[in-house]
Amino acid sequence: MRLLATSRTYLENKLQLKMNTQKSKVVSVVAQKHFKFLGFAMGKNGNGVYIRVHRQSLVKAKRKLKELTSRSQGRNARQVMENVKVYIRGWIGYFYVADSM
Repeated sequence: MRLLATSRTYLENKLQLKMNTQKSKVVSVVAQKHFKFLGFAMGKNGNGVYIRVHRQSLVKAKRKLKELTSRSQGRNARQVMENVKVYIRGWIGYFYVADSM
């Protein structure tokens, strides 16, 4: 709680930013089992600390790919594959720091 209060003071007084107290929290990455931050899951295992893609982010990506490759949209295969390629390139570019799944 002390860290959260100090962070809030710094953000609001020094940087003149507003902090959403309903969304903000301070947790131990190791202690909380399903910690999600910006689509990543972080934690600690036998090999040390890991950063990987969170399960919800994978589900969301699979749902989007299923939507992009739906056959009921009346597009040719080249256009579909181009859309898939753009989506995959962006997704991999965002999650490139994550460990392999």
